[in-house]
Amino acid sequence: MAQKNPKSKPDENDLNKAISLASHGLETDFIENYMGLQNGLLEQHLKRSPKFKLAFTTAETDIILKIENALFKKASGY
Repeated sequence: MAQKNPKSKPDENDLNKAISLASHGLETDFIENYMGLQNGLLEQHLKRSPKFKLAFTTAETDIILKIENALFKKASGY
């Protein structure tokens, strides 16, 4: 899956895809390998961008909350 020449700079689409993959519980190393990014690139970007760091680290929590809310509504008869 990884490319021969990994990207050295993520673009906006890469960052959004990384956040999406993080929402499924994947770690940065796997995401970098899957997306064909250089090792450590996401970690560097997490340190540089507080907005990206917040979105990346809360992605999994957001999905869990949405699932719990949906299950609650189903159990409540909505």
